[in-house]
Amino acid sequence: MYTPKIENGDLVLDQSGHTTNLTGKDAAKQIVMNALAMWKGTWFLKPNDGIDWMEVTKKGKTINEILQIITSGLVKNPYIQKVIDTSISFKDDTDIRNRKATLNYIVLIDNQNIVGSVSLI
Repeated sequence: MYTPKIENGDLVLDQSGHTTNLTGKDAAKQIVMNALAMWKGTWFLKPNDGIDWMEVTKKGKTINEILQIITSGLVKNPYIQKVIDTSISFKDDTDIRNRKATLNYIVLIDNQNIVGSVSLI
């Protein structure tokens, strides 16, 4: 598996002007990060793809409801075969709207378990 390397929203080019590709676990982690960064409804060709972050930030959502929203958004990515596990650990306040949390995930991509975490700030 490979994917073009992206930094700060831009393709990374080598000295010859060709795209730089990531492979293996580096590619898989970038795929997950891109999936987490895509807000539902932002891609006009696939308006149902992405994560419904507006729904996540609504008051009264339980942690299980939040994880279900994130999981359903992740599996819409064609490279992510399965979401095996997700969890959220809060730094101080359990209110997700404060976004002081870390999302931990295990996903299956290209028949490999990819383990990672991302800060939700």
